[in-house]
Amino acid sequence: AGLDWDEVVHLLRGRSTSSKFRGVALDQGKWKAQVYWQGVGYTLGSHASEEQAAAAYDIAALYREVKGGPAAKLNFPSDGYKEDMTELAGLDWDEVVHLLRGRKASSKFRGVHSDCKDMEHVRT
Repeated sequence: AGLDWDEVVHLLRGRSTSSKFRGVALDQGKWKAQVYWQGVGYTLGSHASEEQAAAAYDIAALYREVKGGPAAKLNFPSDGYKEDMTELAGLDWDEVVHLLRGRKASSKFRGVHSDCKDMEHVRT
């Protein structure tokens, strides 16, 4: 796996971007979560703590597995995510990514979006 531009810059400056968790890196003072699916990298937002970013990665990895992706290699035990997976069952991948980023989910319709803090609004 190659390094992204921010990782190269941090390494050249002598700063570590690595985390003890899978799918997590330090980026401009915040912990960034990222997951790959079908050759595409998806940023899952910046988080205040390394553990929050690791949990975002885990949820995305579990969702990806449930939808036919590769087996999830998690940071934390999967038992802690049962409720999250039940809530995410009706969402598509883009909605899950937006929810984990903590931003408003965009709709396929111009000018329409939902507040992802309340998952009931993003179900279709």
